Amino acid sequence: MKIPLIFLFLLLSIGCTRQPEAGVYKDESYTPATYMEKGCPPIDKAWDKEDFKALTLTLEQIRSENKYALPRKGSPASGAYFSKMLDEGHFAFITDSTVNDLSKPESLLDLIDYCSALYYLYLEGDQPFQGFSHEITAVDIFLNRMSRASLQDATRVRLQTEMLQENYNDVAALKEPNEQMARGWENMVAGLFQSLSSDLGKIGEVYLHYEKEDMILLAKESADLLALSGKYFSAEQKSAVLGQLERMEKDHPYIEIRKIMKTAAMNLHKPE
Repeated sequence: MKIPLIFLFLLLSIGCTRQPEAGVYKDESYTPATYMEKGCPPIDKAWDKEDFKALTLTLEQIRSENKYALPRKGSPASGAYFSKMLDEGHFAFITDSTVNDLSKPESLLDLIDYCSALYYLYLEGDQPFQGFSHEITAVDIFLNRMSRASLQDATRVRLQTEMLQENYNDVAALKEPNEQMARGWENMVAGLFQSLSSDLGKIGEVYLHYEKEDMILLAKESADLLALSGKYFSAEQKSAVLGQLERMEKDHPYIEIRKIMKTAAMNLHKPE
């Protein structure tokens, strides 16, 4: 009897010391038709501010009844609807060059509010990024792509503003609009820095709650956005981001992410 008892002791010891794995929620989500019947916007039309509001309010009600019924990434039933929720067409207004005043980006703010509502839906109380790790990561990636698109358009607007300042420097009527545009640009760069710092923190500190492939994709998205926006950061902002990159290059458990962070750090070090 000694051998079985020893094995039992070892099994119990391993079971007590093993770290809990991130939860994986069962999929009880609906088809797109059912979501639409419940009040979510149609999947086959472009969504606007009112559609975003209708979607999040309806999903809040669905979540209160059954959190497993939320749309899920890759789900046979609801995967198509989840993809629509993060459709890049939602920020077509940015890439269509309709952001003409960066100090009043109402449409962009509406979209950020929408993403914040999605985070609330998929967060799990005081233990975020666990059961809905795929969905939370997808929202992060959507935000990164939105930021990249908005930065590209903002750069265009900024260049136009500089041209106006150069060619019409003595036109008094342009003074206030140009100053307003400059303030909008500064606010936007600050927002990009905060967003990148947040995503890098998630990759570096809560990796146990992400699926590996999702985390690698988020790392690539963050590195791409950094390559585009890093040149606009202040020396202090660059130093803070470099610190995050270098820590992950050294300590992250996945070699793929260590390589991504090493390349991102090298690119940020390059002179303009």
